[in-house]
Parts: sequence; structure tokens; C-alpha cells
Amino acid sequence: MRRLIISISLLTIVLIYSVSSLFFIKYKNEKLVTAIEEVQALYENNNYFEASKKSYEVNEMWESYKKTLLITVNSEKVNEISISIARISPFISTENEKLTEEFQNIFYQLNQIYETECPTWYNIF
Repeated sequence: MRRLIISISLLTIVLIYSVSSLFFIKYKNEKLVTAIEEVQALYENNNYFEASKKSYEVNEMWESYKKTLLITVNSEKVNEISISIARISPFISTENEKLTEEFQNIFYQLNQIYETECPTWYNIF
């Protein structure tokens, strides 16, 4: 009976951790997407200085989020997003046309992280 209680307790802890990390990932992704959309809007309005300033804030936001994200998510996915976010500032300063594609890439990768962390039968088995 004692082993059963310990097993149920451990499973409960794992379940609570999984659900809370899923909500955390969703919250942080939404916050990051909102900030990146602000950068995109500033860039599209030809406000390059403000877009560059905001992109540095996004980079700092990502760096703090990345540390906690690496606990639950595959580091390869996180590194891909890091590379894409690091490209934003240079693309803004050079007014590169690939910046819009980079924004879409970041949105897609953030969505993929949430989708792969969301428990489904496919993920479990």
C-alpha cells in the first residue's frame, strides 16, 4: 500500500509539472509573439530606429525565456529560434527583405514548440 501511495504521488507531481509547464510555455510564447509583432509593425511603418530598439528588448526577453525553456524543450528547437531572433536586428539595420520571412519563421517555431509539448496520444506513445 505504501508503494502505491508513493507511485500515485510521483505521478501526480509529474502531471502537475507537465500541465504547469504547458501553461507557462503558452503564456511566454504569447508574450514573445506580441513583442515580435510590435517590432514587425514598427518595421513595416518604416520606423527603423524604434524597431531596432524594440528588437533588442525582444532579444533580452528571449534570453530570459530561453533559460527556463531549455528545461523542458529540445535544445535544437530553442537554438533555431535563437538564431532567428538574433537575425532580426541586423535585418532591420540593413532593411533586408528577408525580415518578414524571419518573423513568420519565428512565429511558426514558437507554435511548433507549444504543439510538440502539448500532450497528445501521438506524443505519449
